[in-house]
Amino acid sequence: MCCVTAYIGTFDSWIKAEIEWQQVLDHFGVSELHFTDFMAREDEFKNDWSDSQRDEFMERLCTIASQRPIMGVGCAIRQHDWVNGLESELRDEWKDPYYFCIYGVLSLIRSYAVQGKIALPLPLFFLFDNKPKFEGAALKLYREYQAAHDPDGKIFGDLAFGSRKKYKPLQIADLLVGVINRRFAEMIHKIQPDSSKMKKPLDLLTKRPIATTFPMAKDLKEFKDFVQRRPLHY
Repeated sequence: MCCVTAYIGTFDSWIKAEIEWQQVLDHFGVSELHFTDFMAREDEFKNDWSDSQRDEFMERLCTIASQRPIMGVGCAIRQHDWVNGLESELRDEWKDPYYFCIYGVLSLIRSYAVQGKIALPLPLFFLFDNKPKFEGAALKLYREYQAAHDPDGKIFGDLAFGSRKKYKPLQIADLLVGVINRRFAEMIHKIQPDSSKMKKPLDLLTKRPIATTFPMAKDLKEFKDFVQRRPLHY
């Protein structure tokens, strides 16, 4: 499974979120949230926390994520659908499911901005988590999308890369991607929402709008314009 998520917020809201997030980290004695490590009880989370402490830690972080950003967006695709939904030529063009998911996130954001469903602080400035092997292609894809869908720069501003450990908003997005990724994995196995291990985090996170897309192979074959990076019209 490949999943990319983003949170959108105002400058002031991010300042408040960073302060509150750091207060939670300090209270529990950890330097950062890495959701995968938390779930696996590895690295800093290989500790003697009780289940109630772990629940409190996650609940407090989810509360910040549900209060400060305006909305969240996410796009995920599993390897099975990537292989069976796209012809090999298209997979070669995309290079990696990661870029497909970035494109999906940008398209979701653009649809909300164009339709005015939610008031967004435009233009948006993006901060991506450091991925040295992917940064060049990710930037190229972003500029390509910007030129094709927002040539006047009214929606999409500049893009930068940063360290998740240094920039708390990236940890907040990591929380969102971790929860969404696991929920999508549960959906593949037909686990109902009430039985989900992610139920409590999702109940908190979805107090803010979260737009997600999880295309299956049949969807990829149907929406040829999207997979071929053609403009979507609203």
